[in-house]
Amino acid sequence: MSVATLSTLLTHAFHRPYAVPAFNVTDLASVQGVLDAAERTSSPVIVQFSERVARALGPRTIAAFFRSMTEHLPVPAALHLDHCRDAGLAMEALRCSWNSVLYDASDDDFEDGLRTTAALVSTARAHGADIEGEFERIGRLADGHGVPDDDSAHDRALEFIRRTGVTCFSPDVGTLHGDYTGRPTIHTRRIARLASASGVPQVLHGASGIPPETLHGTLELGVAKVNFSTALKHGHRAAVTAFVAGGGSRPWDPLRLHQAVRALVSERAERCIGTVASAGHAC
Repeated sequence: MSVATLSTLLTHAFHRPYAVPAFNVTDLASVQGVLDAAERTSSPVIVQFSERVARALGPRTIAAFFRSMTEHLPVPAALHLDHCRDAGLAMEALRCSWNSVLYDASDDDFEDGLRTTAALVSTARAHGADIEGEFERIGRLADGHGVPDDDSAHDRALEFIRRTGVTCFSPDVGTLHGDYTGRPTIHTRRIARLASASGVPQVLHGASGIPPETLHGTLELGVAKVNFSTALKHGHRAAVTAFVAGGGSRPWDPLRLHQAVRALVSERAERCIGTVASAGHAC
């Protein structure tokens, strides 16, 4: 199975009672941990890097080691560039055989963002890849107030989806990037309306702090991709903290630290796979 396109993964999940988990990773140990969890649970998976990490490691380097690591993987996996605001970097990733890019047009004028996204969709198709679309600023408020849920916002989102041809869309539905300070209010009506009217899979960002029962309720409404970042970061930090605290007088061993991070990230990723019910859906 190994490397799969984003469209293949999301088409299978769309309007079924599961979503494909997408994990933000930062290093080799976290990539291995995520792939371990996906293989163990027979789950499809999306491995995604932020713009900052992609710049630090290099798109070509990331693509090369991802291909190597997934060559014999028995579950489908896609490589994704998350929240990219630089069209040039997005183009570079596509040329280096990344499977998909989220072009984040939330800082752009609507028409400018639409045109840039549409151009990236054209380039992506030429490379057998996909574009995730976003033009609303996700995560402004943790409590969900201010979410654009009127008819004009709905129509504007549909216009963006239809004119760009994106594979999937990330709406502002009340989620937050980072740690939640209270129980989030997810605007499920907006998810259902957009998915039904557009026929395009919806993406849920900031899922690490969403209660499982709330998350489960979005899966049959049209959410087909769910992003997890904070949960893995907490696992990464916990592994490093525990390793350092337990070191005592032992010689410093970077490999053992790598193994500890890999194991705990894998454990956290498996929990996330459980919340989106993707186990057993490798196809």
